Amino acid sequence: MIVTLIEPPTLAAIDISQAREQCSILDDAHDNFLYSAIAAATSSMEKELSSRLMQQTVKITIDGFVDDEALALPVYPVQSITEFQYYDADETAQTLAQDTDFWPMLAGLYPCLAPVSDWPATSKRPGAIEITAVVGYVDRSLIPASVTAAMLMRVNELFTQRGESVTGASTEATTLSVAAMTNNDKRLAT
Repeated sequence: MIVTLIEPPTLAAIDISQAREQCSILDDAHDNFLYSAIAAATSSMEKELSSRLMQQTVKITIDGFVDDEALALPVYPVQSITEFQYYDADETAQTLAQDTDFWPMLAGLYPCLAPVSDWPATSKRPGAIEITAVVGYVDRSLIPASVTAAMLMRVNELFTQRGESVTGASTEATTLSVAAMTNNDKRLAT
């Protein structure tokens, strides 16, 4: 499965004022660096959780259906499916209709699409299925608080430690470590 960004988010997952507060910064002198740190923390967290945090449109490309099993989507949260196309055995693009050809089951960490009856036969070529979806949260306030806190920890770490780690010192993960804070929102391999 390949996920391609079609329309990027219009808002960052963390507001600049949150980042300033996390890093104990009183002015805007470091905002350019903080914007970069917010982007890096967001990208890192999305990869860690197999999610998309802010609303955006993506295209999900899949090689084919597996019998009549539900089609698991590789990201969450999914707001809606805007287009569901496949290439049939004759290499002709066909469109599947929601509630007629498939049922969207979009809630939770593991959204999927289930066939109403049977999935159609597809072309044997790679990428025979293309799904366009609106994913991510519509507002920052909907991102789980633990995920926001973990991203703010990463922003602060990037701000205070601008190079490689110090050799010879050791650290231990606390109960507030990024991993501990994001376990409830992390997708497990299925």
